[in-house]
Amino acid sequence: MTSMRGVQFILKTPEGVNWFMFASEPINLVLNTLSMTTISAAAPFTGVIRLAYIPPDDETNGITLESSTGLKRLVYHSDVYPVGGAISYDVHRSGLSSSGSASTSKNYASGASSRAALTFEFETRSMLSNSAATKSAKKGKPI
Repeated sequence: MTSMRGVQFILKTPEGVNWFMFASEPINLVLNTLSMTTISAAAPFTGVIRLAYIPPDDETNGITLESSTGLKRLVYHSDVYPVGGAISYDVHRSGLSSSGSASTSKNYASGASSRAALTFEFETRSMLSNSAATKSAKKGKPI
């Protein structure tokens, strides 16, 4: 058995998939060195554990785990974790046919465009405080 203590860990599965584990307070993890597939807490843990998937290195662009700005941003915001969320979408079509009624076939033929808006709303908490925050983001793209 191998023991580790800390609040941030990089875990690698036998298949080569990397995960970043963040804990709200120091935790003792025990790796079963016989199976090399089981990690458990050495004692009961009542804090928050956050796991984040780490995409493989993109060596074609020279991006490695150590140089990834995305990973550095994840570490910087490691105290924040999601507790809820919602996604909604709207599709807006502009342009009317000559008769005044909406007609998708005439709209596309006349060069009118459609716009889709995707709204994300998510609620987060911080491991550093118990307060919740709700944030919204809206993305729109012509289709």
